[in-house]
Amino acid sequence: MRSSADSTSATSAPVPSPWPSPRPKIPASASSASAATASATPAHRLWPPSSARRALPSGVSPCATTASATPARGRWPRPWRPTSCWRPPGDQELDLWGNPISNEGKQAVLTTAKCEVFLELQRTRMALGSAEGTAVNCKMRAILFDWISQVHTGVNAPVALDGAPDPQDMLFRTFSHVDAYLAVRQVQRSELQLTGVACTLAAAGLDGSSSAEDQELATWLAFVTDGACTAEEVRDAAREMHKVLGFKLHQPTAYTFLRRYLRRTGWTEESFSLANYLIELAAIDASFLDFRPQAVAAAAAVLSRQYVPQGISVRHMPRWKTKLLRCAHVDLHSELAPCIAAMARLHAVQHRSANMFVNKKYEWARLHAVAKIPPNPPSDVKYFVQYLRSDAIA
Repeated sequence: MRSSADSTSATSAPVPSPWPSPRPKIPASASSASAATASATPAHRLWPPSSARRALPSGVSPCATTASATPARGRWPRPWRPTSCWRPPGDQELDLWGNPISNEGKQAVLTTAKCEVFLELQRTRMALGSAEGTAVNCKMRAILFDWISQVHTGVNAPVALDGAPDPQDMLFRTFSHVDAYLAVRQVQRSELQLTGVACTLAAAGLDGSSSAEDQELATWLAFVTDGACTAEEVRDAAREMHKVLGFKLHQPTAYTFLRRYLRRTGWTEESFSLANYLIELAAIDASFLDFRPQAVAAAAAVLSRQYVPQGISVRHMPRWKTKLLRCAHVDLHSELAPCIAAMARLHAVQHRSANMFVNKKYEWARLHAVAKIPPNPPSDVKYFVQYLRSDAIA
């Protein structure tokens, strides 16, 4: 049985909110949208990417934040802090995927466990096409994921959640839920936005019930779609999501593995931000579905240490390459090195792309403006094989 029970104290000094300023005001709920009168900053690229999108209420940006200095404590989503690589004291994770456990056993574990439990880890395989007539193609998936990232970063939803959720963890859970759902259900283009917000509700640990938290967040998510769906439709879709995916909702993501690997190989705030930028770029690109999340996380951990001349500080850790290969359990020649090479090429291609919100997000000073750093020239697979084997040879 696999288990991961790493727990480390969180940083004591709070990091200021990374929200851009000035912050435009938005209505406290969808019902008061028409009453918004404050001016808003121009919205980033919204859904759908065509003139068919209906106009928002005057002065309202669906991905704006409130004018408060920081989001209220205990509300979703919280500002992502670059130091969130470390989990709070006592917070643990348990890997049960790969073990022959019955559904009754899995449910019993979820009911009694006092920590995060991961029950499944399956390679997502979707029939994504490239033609415009395909219901869901790679381009539409990329647009959806970039929009989801914008929603998670910019909306201060009026719902209180238990504990202290990590917004980046919630974002990658949403990505995982969307891919898992698209792999088993035919979703039309007109339903993609509803799928995205329903997966967000599920990623927040809510199931679309009639609880106040579910209703509040569902109402807000329906609002950010600009009337494309209702709060009840969001809750219905979330219930369908839970029914279809079941235990697949409890899967580790690339972000899950990234935190683990960086704890073992060393990290700084700058290198952690850069690694997160790289895995978010990879999450948006459908070609990275060919790699397991362990490989994607390990690739980002490697590349984040190669930008010291550009100002990305790293923490010296003896034999960090050997430690990474040991804990990642990925084949260097057939999986990890090809994934690193592909990620380096993706970084070079998408760097400073004007039509991607993820680049705007990682240009923020709070995230160390890692998107502004010029990418290194991409290297081939052979180079990364030799680079990672240097620990063993030395």
